Amino acid sequence: MTKKFPNGDGRPASDHEAFIDPDGDTTLPDPMDAKFLFTEVLHVAGTDSTASQNILNLDAKEVPENRGVRKTNRAHTGVCLTCGKFFEDGLPFCRDDGQRVIPILTPQCLVEGRESGRVLDGRYLIGKRLSQSHHAIVVEAKQVHLDRQVVIKFIDPACAPTGPAAQSLHHEAFQIAGLDHPRIVRVLDFGIDHGQLPYLVMERLYGRSLADILDTQGPLSDEVVLALGIQICKALSYLHGRGITHRAMHPTNIWCVRTDDGHLNIKLLDFGFCQSLNTAADSNTQAPSTELMGVPTYMSPEQQAGGSVDERTDIYSLGVLLWEALTGHVMVQTEDAGLNLTAVKPQSSTRPVGLRTSLSTPLETVLKVALESHPERRWRSAQTMAQALSILHRSRRTPSSDVNEG
Repeated sequence: MTKKFPNGDGRPASDHEAFIDPDGDTTLPDPMDAKFLFTEVLHVAGTDSTASQNILNLDAKEVPENRGVRKTNRAHTGVCLTCGKFFEDGLPFCRDDGQRVIPILTPQCLVEGRESGRVLDGRYLIGKRLSQSHHAIVVEAKQVHLDRQVVIKFIDPACAPTGPAAQSLHHEAFQIAGLDHPRIVRVLDFGIDHGQLPYLVMERLYGRSLADILDTQGPLSDEVVLALGIQICKALSYLHGRGITHRAMHPTNIWCVRTDDGHLNIKLLDFGFCQSLNTAADSNTQAPSTELMGVPTYMSPEQQAGGSVDERTDIYSLGVLLWEALTGHVMVQTEDAGLNLTAVKPQSSTRPVGLRTSLSTPLETVLKVALESHPERRWRSAQTMAQALSILHRSRRTPSSDVNEG
């Protein structure tokens, strides 16, 4: 005899066939979203290029109805993490194995700050909230079946699920899914739960942002900043070599991790506004509108003006970031002249440590080149800037230095 399940048709309640939209109509996701999800899976799984091309050649009529679409039903209230079955009736324990049924995460839970202890997509047990911005919520979580700690980034449910913020998250996942560099955060998964809750899963990093370090410790030594600058340059060089500009370089997006041997390493975060240097790229890889982009203090002149940018916009932003790390001052642009080191003046800072008013001449020269208002006068590549910083770092390095160049 076929066992009856909550959906009433003889199939397990967890066997959904499609997304359920907010109005209750069963629909397939947008074909472009489906293509994106297939592409991300192929990146992670390492599928050969022929298979990738076959997937990407699917048109709207060819999107498989039951392939790559996680089954979800908005009526479900909990899930058994042992057998994976979803339940709709609020049962405290699973009917089949007696294990506890864990409540599922809903957009409303995120809005109300009640996400901790709930399950996302039947796989991730949500922990505490780590941060929240105007458009995103970041939480820690456990990937249950792999017993792995991760970080999950959501678009604030208050934002439209198909608006610019959601597009930014899609874009971020697409851009970094295929990247593999020790100085760039790794993406592990992407999905859309309940058909309306996009999320991005990344490796769990333990440490502090550079912004937090500057806020609590004040200006850093030349040695530390030089080593950090070299690491950031290497991450940017890897990105630029793959035709990607970051476009959102500032201290909050530089994560500092202390290694087991005591050294300090960085990880570059937040690729929601990165841009392909290939103008012929598919629309799936294009950066979202700049209307979301904040922190204009760190933007190059051409980026602020809304013009075309290349990898040298990141070099300018890095120059601003290193200037702040060294002096404790946030740079602000004057209204008159070109935007180089002599055309900016420090803005009062709340740093608790005394502010430095001068830099060593060689280091000042390196920053002046990075901060040239005309892109053609800056360092021609992040690799070239890294070489200049490395020469200075090696000439000043002491045995007590705790920051790697690599």
